[in-house]
Amino acid sequence: MSVAAWGANGTGQLGIRDNDGTGKAWITLVPDFDLHCPVFVASGYFHSLVVTASGTVYTAGKNDNSQLGRDGSEDKWERVSTLETVTVASAAAGIDFSIFVSAEGRLYACGAGHRGQLGMGRDYIADGIRIPRAIKGLGNLPVHMVVCGNRHCLALARDTRVFSWGEGTDGQLGDGQFVSRHTPEVVVDLTGKGVISVAAGASFSLALTGADHLYTFGSNSHGQLGLGDTRMRLRPTLVRLLEGKQITQVVAGDFHTMARTRTGHLFGWGSNQCGQLGLGYKTEKILLPTENALILEVGRVSDVAVGRRHTVGLAQTVEDDDNQTIIAFAFGANNMGQLGLDAVFTDHPASRRSEILHPVRLKRVSAMAPVKFIAGGNHTILIFGDEINPPIDTSPDVVPSSKPIKIPKSTEDESHHPKRTAITHAHTSPLLVRKQILAAAARDCLEPCHGMATSPVCIVNPSVVQTLSQTSPAVLIQQIELFFSSVGCLNAAFINHEEIAQRHQKLPYPSIDMKLVRNTYTSLIQASDACLHAVERGLKSMVLRISENSFSTSADYVFVLTVLEFPLLLQSSQCTSILEALVRFLASTPDDAKPAIMSMYNDTDSKYFFRAVKVLQNYLTYLESSPTSAESALVTAIALSWMYAGNERHHIIRYEPFYNDTIGSTPEKLATLIQWMRSPSKVFSYCMFPFLLTPAVKSELLRDCNIAMMANQMAAQAVFSGQLSCLKLAVRRSRILQDTMDQLTSKPRIAWTLPLRVEFKDEEGVDEGGIVSESFCSLYTFVWSRLTQSLRYLRAFKGKLRANIQSSCVIELLALAFWAYHTMGLLLGLALHNSVLVEPLFPLVFYKMLLTDMGDENSLTLEDLQSLAPEVARGLKQLLDYSDRNEREVFGLTFEITVPDVDGKMVTYPLKEGGEDIPVTCFNKIEYVSAYVNYYIYGRCAASFDAFKEGFLSVCKGTRALHMLRPEELEIILCGNPDWDLTDVEKATTYVNFSPTDDVIKWFWEIVHAFSGQMKKKFLAFLTGSSRVPVRKASAVRVVIQKSGNDENRLPAAHTCFSVLDLPVYSSKEQLQKKLIQAVQETEGFTLV
Repeated sequence: MSVAAWGANGTGQLGIRDNDGTGKAWITLVPDFDLHCPVFVASGYFHSLVVTASGTVYTAGKNDNSQLGRDGSEDKWERVSTLETVTVASAAAGIDFSIFVSAEGRLYACGAGHRGQLGMGRDYIADGIRIPRAIKGLGNLPVHMVVCGNRHCLALARDTRVFSWGEGTDGQLGDGQFVSRHTPEVVVDLTGKGVISVAAGASFSLALTGADHLYTFGSNSHGQLGLGDTRMRLRPTLVRLLEGKQITQVVAGDFHTMARTRTGHLFGWGSNQCGQLGLGYKTEKILLPTENALILEVGRVSDVAVGRRHTVGLAQTVEDDDNQTIIAFAFGANNMGQLGLDAVFTDHPASRRSEILHPVRLKRVSAMAPVKFIAGGNHTILIFGDEINPPIDTSPDVVPSSKPIKIPKSTEDESHHPKRTAITHAHTSPLLVRKQILAAAARDCLEPCHGMATSPVCIVNPSVVQTLSQTSPAVLIQQIELFFSSVGCLNAAFINHEEIAQRHQKLPYPSIDMKLVRNTYTSLIQASDACLHAVERGLKSMVLRISENSFSTSADYVFVLTVLEFPLLLQSSQCTSILEALVRFLASTPDDAKPAIMSMYNDTDSKYFFRAVKVLQNYLTYLESSPTSAESALVTAIALSWMYAGNERHHIIRYEPFYNDTIGSTPEKLATLIQWMRSPSKVFSYCMFPFLLTPAVKSELLRDCNIAMMANQMAAQAVFSGQLSCLKLAVRRSRILQDTMDQLTSKPRIAWTLPLRVEFKDEEGVDEGGIVSESFCSLYTFVWSRLTQSLRYLRAFKGKLRANIQSSCVIELLALAFWAYHTMGLLLGLALHNSVLVEPLFPLVFYKMLLTDMGDENSLTLEDLQSLAPEVARGLKQLLDYSDRNEREVFGLTFEITVPDVDGKMVTYPLKEGGEDIPVTCFNKIEYVSAYVNYYIYGRCAASFDAFKEGFLSVCKGTRALHMLRPEELEIILCGNPDWDLTDVEKATTYVNFSPTDDVIKWFWEIVHAFSGQMKKKFLAFLTGSSRVPVRKASAVRVVIQKSGNDENRLPAAHTCFSVLDLPVYSSKEQLQKKLIQAVQETEGFTLV
């Protein structure tokens, strides 16, 4: 590598003698630094610093405050001998002081200290420091990079914390004050944000995070903070206009700022008095980030640097042969020749311009194989390729023509990744050289004064783990512990920039590479146990100090997803301290951050969110099985509650993983829940978080609520009648519906909530549940038949209905239909109230409507419609997703709905008053879809459904546990579990005068297991009165098989009252199979056991 320099040289800052007395120089090759390769250059207003590959430092320029760290010539590059014992990795220069960073991350300073810029306390205010000394205020914390403003400094530690010191009169220290500070202090508002690079202007500061968020603070007289005004900021403030722009590099001059994106675009803001923003015009100030469209005519920007009032940089373009070419450009002030225009041909008019307002290609510089620009006050330094005497392009530097140049498609920052490029000049990257010699420094680019380019701080990923586990295991352990102890590192390391680049719209949250996160943990597991223990120690340190971090944007919560992926957290007993602190943090997460976390999970594979829920559920199970305080269980439940709410919006996973099987799993635990349900209070109970309770537990709570209601009604009945009673119905099979309704209507409504007992006349049987179950099956068959019959008649009388609404026949049919709906609702309520399983007749959304206040127009969603009418829902979703804002012209919709009438013909209804004249536009389409869904599902059958719901609630309205149920749970409690295994029934079966090893019993189960699915349902209905099992599944079905003689002509007989099967002893398996199938298919009725 070689160095060239040009521009202001009045104080020797270029290391070149001012032979002509003009105080400036044209492009001049700087002599070799004792044959050492320069890899880092920093430059202030009046002095410059060079770091070589061996870690040696050379300085040149003004030395009135000993800022060169040495004695001797000022206009010649000389070595700083006092730093020979230190391997220096990088440096930074202020206006009258210098800072050096060692390969180990230690800081050394020299020069003036009257404003605290040396960071060594007040002892050096007057005289400063002549030779570099260590800055001890950071302890042993390794520093990643340091930058200097005029008289203030920012240091970025490897754990992403930012420290500031020096002059603070304009708020440039970010501590909320106007005072200077003489020792490094952490910038609290940046802690945890994952800062990966910092920069400093004259009296303002910049910090860029791994999520590409830019924070600015300090002086803002020319709008250099990019916040839309000129008011200074005492604390870091997010530049919201740049969110989603993928900013990867920011550099700062005296009063202007330039930002480069990952796609090679360039933004600028602040002072533009000399055209330093390159927009083609001059103006005093630009308050907001403004894209430089002219630069795209040069190419995609790969690097940018700024001095006081000028800007230089490198751009990439692709020629017709697909080879990439590096082009140097410049604009802004040129009064000292700092732009490097036609330095050899001084008679060219462009070289005499004091200002260039738009980007100019620097042809000679481009031919020198440029690697990195460093811009000082009014001068520029270039690190370029290995050729010491590069060919000179004698054609003049020019302003780009309007003809666009072919731009590369890649969005990678290729200038800093030579191995992945096809640049026309091939040479070894200074990054690779530096890393081979000084791996601990972790430098991946050359940092200019007042500037920054994004680079990783402390990183742990599969590649790092694999490399260091083989070469430096001890270093790996240290790096793991540092990485996982830092919220900032976790927030910065796993941002998926490629995914963000592919987004069609700006979203308020980053994308996370969760696959990389999981692969990182996998590599750590494979490496060694010591690595896992280091992760555990790091995470423990991080969560215990989590309150020290600043959380203000969605990107600040990326670490939550990363931490919850740690596999050892699934073993709650080993990580209790981590989990305790973590759930407390999650429970206190602000409401505006929760949707962002859930959105980030929604953007990834569902298995990652499932893991997170599993971690918290395992911890809750651990708390339930150990003597711990209720507070820990409460905060864990709170954390799970907002995750559950977010999952309900995004549907990332099903709802079942939120069930905790431990809660209510023992009689004692269940009794605690029941006690709380009977007397609710503000004392913590899992009943406050019903999503955690399994349907089995909820069914028990519902059952207890029903029993309590029955007891209250029985007590009330005793007061009025003088005796306790039940709701007893004596019915005939042939007139089951009429007998049931006659007896129900003859009793007061208060009696409907008493325990139900059913007796079939002329049949033996004691109702222990089986008779009630079968009676409900028969009742529903009759009611459904009556309802469909009334609807059929209504269809036939449609014309009469329109001609004469008072027709007695039509009124009678309508009344019959509404009576049938009300009756079905009443019967369903009685079934729920008495824990009777009924046949499933309704879609899932129907149960949702039973549990929801239908007065809320937003109670039904597009997802509900999807289950009923997928094609209709798909069309409405297309309307919502349409983004061209011309819905009126494209869709041509009005606020109307067309649906089938009772006879199948399509009829149109308005969705609101005057809806036929209201067009659907981008402004009201959400309202339209909501109204459409509500009418399609509920509005067109509101009268019928309301009649059904009225009947249902006439029995269940006072049941408190009803409101804890999901629609799916209400369905499964009412209709039973459709998924069951006869093996579970077999395991729970007991025998009377039989043993499981008897041949008849073996044959019996072989036959039953060989049944088809439909036949198994018939068998279960034959045995228990229902083709479904209770919510606790088949293990809850207590079947008894008892011997009933040796008469092979008898059929097996089932007593559904008790789920008892009388089984004769058959001589062969074939005979048993024949009789059992006959009994299952033909038998109906009850006999006593």
